Amino acid sequence: SEIEPELLLHATQELNHAVLVVDRIIQLGGTPVLNPADWPRFARCAYDAPVDPYVEVILQQNLKGERCAIQRYKEIADFTNGKDHTTHQMATTILNEELEHEQDIEDWLTDLERMKEDIKKFRL
Repeated sequence: SEIEPELLLHATQELNHAVLVVDRIIQLGGTPVLNPADWPRFARCAYDAPVDPYVEVILQQNLKGERCAIQRYKEIADFTNGKDHTTHQMATTILNEELEHEQDIEDWLTDLERMKEDIKKFRL
């Protein structure tokens, strides 16, 4: 199906977002949190490792993560608007990709729901 390769693309883009944010923190003289064991203490968007391999569950988990990321990047874009053009542009660019991810996932979930409804019709 198209979902697996697209989710791999999403994951690659998420890694690129992390690199952009780390680079920007360093450019601004900050120290990024690089130890994964420390991330849960500082992250506002918690990572929930998939425990159920069912595609709908994985998509719902991903959708939750995308929506949290969208909120955070909106906050960063709003906060830096008119103050820090570089960070604002970075946050806006990432935000737009996160919105695309959200739409992809919503579309897949809609397709899955339609398929389940079609299966129910055939069983009746």
